[in-house]
Amino acid sequence: MRTLAAFSITILLTLLFTMLEPWWLIALASFIPCLILVNKLSYGFIIGFFSVFFCWFISTYIINYLNDGILAAKIASIIGVQKPLILMIISSIAGAIIAGLGGMLGASLHGVVMRPRKPKNKYI
Repeated sequence: MRTLAAFSITILLTLLFTMLEPWWLIALASFIPCLILVNKLSYGFIIGFFSVFFCWFISTYIINYLNDGILAAKIASIIGVQKPLILMIISSIAGAIIAGLGGMLGASLHGVVMRPRKPKNKYI
């Protein structure tokens, strides 16, 4: 249940941050939910990776559809990729790796930040 919540929050933060701020804040979008909700490194990476891959692939597909594939075809020819779909997958994977690393960092710091504190004095 916590992984589903982290996945959903990551998707919402990714959509919010990519509309308002620079693209690299997707690492922060996956860092925050994984810091609070996830305690395993592999889950942090998987949640960050797949949530941002899903968001970015859908976003690039919608943009490609709305301009009839003209922009993606031109950029794909400049890069040397055969089809615009491959370009969309490559850009989605690039963002997903960054978000996965951000989620993994959040999950690794979960134990440090969310750990209950023991009192130093045994009489308190």
